[in-house]
Amino acid sequence: MIELKDVIYRCQTKDILHNISCHFVQGQSTALVGYNGAGKTSLVDVAIKRVPIHCGYILWQKGLTKKDIGLVPQRSVFLNRSVQKNIDYVKQAYGLDNPLSNSSEKNLLEQLHLEPFLHQQAVTLSEGEKKRLALFLALVHTPKILFLDEPYAYLDPENNDLIEAVIMQQKEKGLTLVMVSHQMSHIKKTCDKICFLHKGRIVENGDIQILLQQSKNPLTHRYYHGT
Repeated sequence: MIELKDVIYRCQTKDILHNISCHFVQGQSTALVGYNGAGKTSLVDVAIKRVPIHCGYILWQKGLTKKDIGLVPQRSVFLNRSVQKNIDYVKQAYGLDNPLSNSSEKNLLEQLHLEPFLHQQAVTLSEGEKKRLALFLALVHTPKILFLDEPYAYLDPENNDLIEAVIMQQKEKGLTLVMVSHQMSHIKKTCDKICFLHKGRIVENGDIQILLQQSKNPLTHRYYHGT
């Protein structure tokens, strides 16, 4: 669906990503993991063409457009308006009808427990509520591929469970997922593949079950298993 070949991404004079080659396959879920500063968020930015690359290639599946991509950023920015107005704004940007009339949208709103907050200012929401709203906005246009940057960061157990349930449901529907996370417990449940980055380079990339069981690299083994 999206393939990167020999990508180098440079910020000012510093190389952030070095010769990155990976493939996000339709219908699969991929975890981007690694220690802080490994280049995970930069890889997402490059893959969705938010930033220009220095060299290499980014190949999108024929017919794939930016409207087919959903993104839950690590820190979301909302309009200084109600939750409902934020939803209306995003729907309008994608050319969707307003107000919420689609049954799947209503169901998603209920799943994420957002209905009580529709008339509240979005910027006043708690971190967990903001993350749930960000996930709703990333899914409202029915994307073909969803990127999630630290979807479980700063969340309590209840919000973690809500977010995970929706992500798992989308996976079961066949949505292609790419998730940046340090939460191995969630990754093991959700992802088919794992891509480990270290200092801007891919160290391991492959089937998650095989790598978790057979990885001999001390760096990745310590990360996967906490030992």
